Amino acid sequence: MRRFCFGTVAVPVFLVCLAVSSSAQVVKLEASLRDASYESDQQWGQATLLVDGTRVVYDISLFFAGDIASAVVTRSNDTAPTIDLRGSSPDNRAFGVVTVGAPQASALTADPTSFVLRVSGTEGDLIGALRYAGNANSAPTAAYLPLVAHNNGQAGSIWRTDLHLVSLAGEDVEVVLDYFPMSAGGNTLPPATRTVIVGGGGQLVLRDVLGTLFGRDNDRGALRLSAARGFGARARIYNAASGDGGAGSGNLSLYARAFGLSEVPTAGALLGLSNRGGASGDGFRTNVITFNPTEAPITVTLTAVLDDGSLLGTQNLTVGPYANDVTPVFAVIDAVQEQNVEQGSFLLKYVASGPLIVQAAEIDGAVGDGVLIDPVAIGGTSPQPPSVALAGTWLDSLTLVGQNQVNVCGVSVSWDEMDVEGERRFLISQEGSRVTLCNTLFSGACYEGSVQGNRLVATYIRSSARSTWCTQYALFSEVEATIDVTVESNNVMRGTETLKVTYFAESHPPIEHVATIGLVMVKE
Repeated sequence: MRRFCFGTVAVPVFLVCLAVSSSAQVVKLEASLRDASYESDQQWGQATLLVDGTRVVYDISLFFAGDIASAVVTRSNDTAPTIDLRGSSPDNRAFGVVTVGAPQASALTADPTSFVLRVSGTEGDLIGALRYAGNANSAPTAAYLPLVAHNNGQAGSIWRTDLHLVSLAGEDVEVVLDYFPMSAGGNTLPPATRTVIVGGGGQLVLRDVLGTLFGRDNDRGALRLSAARGFGARARIYNAASGDGGAGSGNLSLYARAFGLSEVPTAGALLGLSNRGGASGDGFRTNVITFNPTEAPITVTLTAVLDDGSLLGTQNLTVGPYANDVTPVFAVIDAVQEQNVEQGSFLLKYVASGPLIVQAAEIDGAVGDGVLIDPVAIGGTSPQPPSVALAGTWLDSLTLVGQNQVNVCGVSVSWDEMDVEGERRFLISQEGSRVTLCNTLFSGACYEGSVQGNRLVATYIRSSARSTWCTQYALFSEVEATIDVTVESNNVMRGTETLKVTYFAESHPPIEHVATIGLVMVKE
């Protein structure tokens, strides 16, 4: 049994001490919380539960729903508490650990989607379905759709998306849909989450999924779909406009697949592109679709090449967490000279630092019909695969190296050694170069990143949390932690962690508090 104490980043500092057995298989569950009456998208929250044998470590945050009054886990069709998390807290965040009976723990981990988390706030009640989010030896059943739309486009086009779901196990499966609106800068949490039941005998068809299920208008973005059991997903993105054969009367559609992370090439090519006369409506225009399905930024190099190999232009980009966008190809690669943007045939190559989904949509400018082009994986230019296997349980020791001093709300904010020094226990899962590190000793925070060669870089971002100690004005903070270590052997990693807390308040400029922490990570 190991014990770890960690000080919160809010002021004043208080310590949370949790102990987790080193032999238990820890299962991570997540929930996206929404207004229990489904009448408002303004109140929301997030929760992480780590089930370690009969112990449940929880971390719950509410936003714009007041302080936490209670938090219970119930069956989805019942309000009677199955597990009381004793979540009462004097602010909008509660975390801690409770012990439950073995039958309760087994039921929770065997079928988490049959349970919901109900949280009462002083300004509203929130609810969210639990979903499986992996453990040390497995990954969640998740798929990602880089584009869904309910918006008007060029040449009179009206874009809609139908979503088709099927259960692969031949039995009912509950699928959680998290929507990330289009944002080049990225998203920290999905602003909207819905849950649907897919019957075991057929398919579930969600017509105009953004308009009917999410209530969105003139919007587009990406979806994350997750479930406890296997499922399949496809989307039909089509021009719903009707007419007499003129602009906007297209009938064909972009038939889009949902990607698992392991299916996303980090180096690929989009073939058969055309960008001639699209603006005038008598040719084709090409848009580039990008979606980062992870919590960590991804860098990518995009290169446009003619059929004979001649270079048109190149562009380096950083795509933020859960960022997605649809952009004309030569607005992305804006270094291409104006006289060269009209091209009858060319290709687009890319190399990314992580599983960035990159597609192209080629649209007929006359009628608005489109063709969706998936990438072909290419070799030789991909980031180097990891030289060691990292999956397993790791312990780390922390040493405060340095920090800046800031004043927030009239209080001097700083960490001392006892706040950040100690030990943590991480469960690491690995899928190719993609790595997830889940901290089981403090609130279940999971870092997402990748290993290239012998270097591992992973980031954890926590959305704004309200700080109640500041009475002068409403203060929110966002935490970003980045681990950057060198894999020295199968059993040792060494490097640093940068912990940045940004404080926000209306009519006040952001204040950044940054600390550098030395890390030594040893595999159990």
